[in-house]
Amino acid sequence: MEWHVAVFGKLTFPTRGLLAWKSLELDAARFSDWEDEFDPTNREPSTVAATLDELADFPGNGIDTVDLRFTASGDKLEVLGFLADAEYRHWCAHVAALFRVAADVGGTGDLYFVNFAGLYAHHVHVAKGASTFTALHHEADIDRLCTTMKPQPEKPPRPRFQAEFDRVVAMYEALPPPTVKPTAPAKKKAVRSAGKKSARARR
Repeated sequence: MEWHVAVFGKLTFPTRGLLAWKSLELDAARFSDWEDEFDPTNREPSTVAATLDELADFPGNGIDTVDLRFTASGDKLEVLGFLADAEYRHWCAHVAALFRVAADVGGTGDLYFVNFAGLYAHHVHVAKGASTFTALHHEADIDRLCTTMKPQPEKPPRPRFQAEFDRVVAMYEALPPPTVKPTAPAKKKAVRSAGKKSARARR
């Protein structure tokens, strides 16, 4: 679990922007400011809708390593879930690009990737027509991010970083444990019977 990465964020679109976003081409390689582990070339360009469908094909049964849940309400979209280490390295640039291309249709919002053990974090900020990517590898930087994302007096409410992270951890812990396949008793019985038969044959 310590190598899992929490993924959470929200986008807000102008009227009919969410529908327009789903038809956009998704090519993470169009952005050049990724960090080393963000490989934008390990997947062929696709559409936003096709990528969402592919991510949805991973069931959250406690043993799979991809569980991302996208929820749309009106012109707002929220993602909440996690990626294990290997899948994080495969998917991170493309999940981040899902948010970054939203700027092309006027979307705004933030996306966070946070290692469960607090070892590193990545932040994607989306504004109208532009997006930024920030990598955090020091505990002080991550703590600072947690502090700045809390609502402040006399200012509009902002996403609560710690609260969203706690939601992901709770979701992960609520998944059913992996099922253990029972051994087939018929095979054991057959072995015992063969042993008895061999013993009778030696008498």
